[in-house]
Amino acid sequence: MQDSHTAIGSAKTFLAMKRLAAKRLTDNSAKKSMDELTELQVRLDAVAKKMAETKKGIAERRMATAKREADSRVTTAEKIVEEACEATQALTNADTLAPEEMKDACEKAGTAQHAASASITETKSFLQKQQR
Repeated sequence: MQDSHTAIGSAKTFLAMKRLAAKRLTDNSAKKSMDELTELQVRLDAVAKKMAETKKGIAERRMATAKREADSRVTTAEKIVEEACEATQALTNADTLAPEEMKDACEKAGTAQHAASASITETKSFLQKQQR
């Protein structure tokens, strides 16, 4: 993309220099040369416009892809947090659980909380990276 931008800039400069040179020609030759240079300038402007539209389209597609990925990561993090909440909720009913069940519930809640924290941290990191 950068190379095409450079090429268009160089072509514009080249045409401008040739226009100046064409003004020094005799009237008949100058008119014919200027007409052809004007036609080339019109073509060059059309290509530059098409390139700008392509560049804009690429940027929009990149943004849409980043939004989809961010949405997916946030949804995944929300799901993991919900699972952690459910695992922790089992601890509120601790008075009816046997000691072994209580131990298992605590381990499950701890693991779920750790996974939720890691997921949130990863999602935050991704979002911050995307904002740059």
